[in-house]
Amino acid sequence: MARVDEWPTLKDVRLRALADSPESFLESLAQGSARDEAGWRATFFDGSWHVAEVEGRWVGLARTRTYDDAPDEYYLEAFWIDPAHRDKGIGRRLIAHVARLAAADGRKRLRLAVLHSNDERRPIFEQLGFVADGQPTESEQQMVYRL
Repeated sequence: MARVDEWPTLKDVRLRALADSPESFLESLAQGSARDEAGWRATFFDGSWHVAEVEGRWVGLARTRTYDDAPDEYYLEAFWIDPAHRDKGIGRRLIAHVARLAAADGRKRLRLAVLHSNDERRPIFEQLGFVADGQPTESEQQMVYRL
């Protein structure tokens, strides 16, 4: 899990993710770029941030949150792997890491939402073990990974 003092690195990786995959996130690159230090620090405290590192460089990112109305779940957000490091098992290892933490915390599922603007990546999540959960809404498809 990323440490609080690593917020500048979180900012860098998050902005790389927003630039690379704008269809994957609710936040735009312009919004992320406009955030000041206080805003980045607040973002860092919003959930738990998990990173994948290769040779000391952050190449993957995932945020988890818990919600009182879903006590059996970790909600996975802001999942991204640097394009130069895709198809190397890094995403699978990052999901496995988060799944181990969720299980240790007594959770039974990971949940995420795939935005329809990002539907082409849905098969990737299916390969990682996620399955559709319920009917899609106007903007997204909920998916779950059972632990």
